[in-house]
Amino acid sequence: MNWSYENIAYGYDENQKLDIIIPNNESAHAIVYIHGGAYLIGNKIEYPSFLADYTKNNIFATVNYRLINENNTIQMKDILSDLKTVLVKIIELSKINGVNVKDFILAGHSAGGHIGLLYGYKYQDEKIRIATCISLAGPTDFTDDSGWSSMPMWGEDTETRLSFLSKVGSRLAGHQIELKQLYWTKQKDYFLFKP
Repeated sequence: MNWSYENIAYGYDENQKLDIIIPNNESAHAIVYIHGGAYLIGNKIEYPSFLADYTKNNIFATVNYRLINENNTIQMKDILSDLKTVLVKIIELSKINGVNVKDFILAGHSAGGHIGLLYGYKYQDEKIRIATCISLAGPTDFTDDSGWSSMPMWGEDTETRLSFLSKVGSRLAGHQIELKQLYWTKQKDYFLFKP
């Protein structure tokens, strides 16, 4: 890829970086790729190669966002804030290059798909128009606990998986979640996000 800008900071955190290609058009759609990695790992360079096919007439950006880990207090609201900030930065960089952003197409894999969908559902304003969200294997139903609790990538046994998912869910939601059984939605104290 011939990037117009690489590793451009859009915030103070070392993870808040983007790469962007800006075409020589008066106006263009902006395709923004959001990487996956269970909100814990991942990198903007892990974009699907087929997206390169759309760079001729469209703005294309791939972004890193703040990740959750043991040493920080990042929650989903912070990750969504990163996405809003990066969209503003894309508008700014495009304007500098004489290109008007028509609208945004958010595309993401796994956690990135989930982040894009959440942003598209939650935020709409006149300056940042979301035309569509594309989720490539992103989670959409956190109440389908039979799928989540059986995935070996989260741990070797059910107890380890539930512990891991409790920790990640607590960080994303911003309050304590303790999943105690295989079908956690049947717990009396189950909640993922407070109303």
